[in-house]
Parts: sequence; structure tokens; C-alpha cells
Amino acid sequence: MAKSWSKKSKYKSNYGGGYVTPAQYLIECLCVLIAKRDKIQLPDKFWKEPVWAQIFQYQSKHIKTLLKTYPHPVILDTLRDRRCWKLRSFGAKWLLIHILKAKLKVFDAKETTHATMILTKPKVDQPPRKPMGKKTALTRLKELDG
Repeated sequence: MAKSWSKKSKYKSNYGGGYVTPAQYLIECLCVLIAKRDKIQLPDKFWKEPVWAQIFQYQSKHIKTLLKTYPHPVILDTLRDRRCWKLRSFGAKWLLIHILKAKLKVFDAKETTHATMILTKPKVDQPPRKPMGKKTALTRLKELDG
């Protein structure tokens, strides 16, 4: 848990841990889902408590395998999906894999359109079009003033 932002620790922890890695943040979000469903309030630095520490360690193994194949924004978006409200583990690949694949397609589409938007600039060789329709009294006055 880093005190300041770095390339490795990108996310700010919501539970008093400073800045955390994407894997730690995703596990934290999963623990929030579990606690919300069980109607438990998570304390600050909940991962130090024995019950949550065990869950945290167990999930770290599963999240590392997921992060090898999917980027962390895709996994985070999947966690926020309403179909994952019952999710208790990142090991439930039978549930996650279909949602992750769909979210990955959307993520890739956004990335490619974002890249093409940056590379292509609109050409401004033509003069602006003249307005069509009747001229208002205000435009006639502006034309008379010159």
C-alpha cells in the first residue's frame, strides 16, 4: 500500500490503505460486493482482520490469472455489472468468462475508436457555409453597420 500515486499503484483505496495496485483494488471491490450482499459494514483496513485477510489472500491468486488475460478496467467494469451481484470469488470463471468477453469487445472497440480519433484530424480547407433561410432583423442591422 503506497502513500502516493505511482504507475504500479494507480487506484486510491476506499478503506484507508493509500494507493493500491489494480489487483488489490479489484479484490477490495469484490469484498465490498460480498459485504454489501451479507449486509456487513467493512471497517478501515479490513484486510487486516482474520476473516477478510483469508479472503484477500485467496482472491489474490485468482485475480492474477485473470489479469494475465484481461486488462484491469475490463474486470472492474465486469464487477460493476448487475449480473455479478452474487459473485463471491474470482475463481467462478463459469460466471465471469462470458461477461468478461463481452466487456472486452466493448473495451477494444473504445480503444480503437479513441486511437483513430487521435490520429485523424478533420480538414478545414473549405470556407464556412452561408446560413440559409430568411434574414432576421438583427442580421439586417448588422449588415448595415458593416
